[in-house]
Amino acid sequence: QGWTTSRRNGSANLYRMFERELNKPARHLWTLARDQFANAPSIKQDQLRLAHRLRQRQSGARKFFEGIAGEWDQLRSQLYGNSLTTVALGSLLPSNLTIADLGCGTGLFAAHLAPYVKAVIGVDQSQSMLDAAAKRTAEFSNVELRLGELLSLPLNDGQVDAVVLSIVLTYTADVRGVLGEAHRVVKDGGKIVIIDLMHHDREYFRRQMDQHWPGFEPVEMEHMLRHNGFQDVRCRPLPTQAAAKGTALILATACKSPAQSKSDRLTSQNSI
Repeated sequence: QGWTTSRRNGSANLYRMFERELNKPARHLWTLARDQFANAPSIKQDQLRLAHRLRQRQSGARKFFEGIAGEWDQLRSQLYGNSLTTVALGSLLPSNLTIADLGCGTGLFAAHLAPYVKAVIGVDQSQSMLDAAAKRTAEFSNVELRLGELLSLPLNDGQVDAVVLSIVLTYTADVRGVLGEAHRVVKDGGKIVIIDLMHHDREYFRRQMDQHWPGFEPVEMEHMLRHNGFQDVRCRPLPTQAAAKGTALILATACKSPAQSKSDRLTSQNSI
């Protein structure tokens, strides 16, 4: 008794034994029996059948994924949801980061980032938005929300490791001024991440959403980031989703040069 555990698999019972969990007398008896029958023809036949069955199972899994490759993303989303992607990617972030979510709105980004980093500072000019963000991020002690203007951020020079601007610049009259403030508050070597609208000609949509700019061309965004002292600038369109009713989006990333002083940046700006 107690040598094996079992579980049901349809109409069959599957048995399994963990040798390390046997007491000393039972383990000694099992070793004697195993060594006695190790070379028995029936044991060898069982080992061959087992190896064949394991190969079949591996082949079955491979055939399953080969046959469902085109629908796998949709099926995975239906079965397991989409949060697993967010969790996995968020876990790659260094846990010592302090991130500023500028124009944080209702705190969607702050809530996603908070479990993985040291601190998130959300800044918005709307108290109503900050109230909504406070409710959304209430469970996180490392989220701080501040009322402030993007052209005069309530943050110290070099206070944060990274800055996030999500659907913010298209509502801003002075885009370069906002990017200049982002450059000021991020540390040397820190990063800026921007998600915004790609340039479009849907004037009714722009007026309906009260947007100042009809989005940005990737080349235009790259130029503005470099003009404000950022380097290693990358900008690309994001894949569109069939259910999305708005315009296409772009993703831009860049770093603050660790070697560039304020005077060097002003010289660079004046040369453009």
